[in-house]
Amino acid sequence: MPRKRSHPLDYLDLPAYKILQAMKHEHKTYTDLFKVSTLSKKHFDDLLTVLIQMDLVKEVYIPTKKGRSKKFYALTEKGSEVLKRLEDVEALCLASQESIN
Repeated sequence: MPRKRSHPLDYLDLPAYKILQAMKHEHKTYTDLFKVSTLSKKHFDDLLTVLIQMDLVKEVYIPTKKGRSKKFYALTEKGSEVLKRLEDVEALCLASQESIN
């Protein structure tokens, strides 16, 4: 049985990292983020909800040409900082992995 997630770091796994990375330079739609996640719809929905609750991601409504608003997702300031640190960790791990090989 999988262990219960109880700590914020429990949610910052590879799918979360890919979702945050996708929003690094521009807002993304639900579909765009779902495509990069490699998760089932339910797990993706759960993770996106948690990322919003952790204030790493926010919903942004942008008006379309037809006058309606379309929902996008964007990194918050906190989300950008967390992503930068995750990228730093990845770079350090890859560098040390290269020195082993």
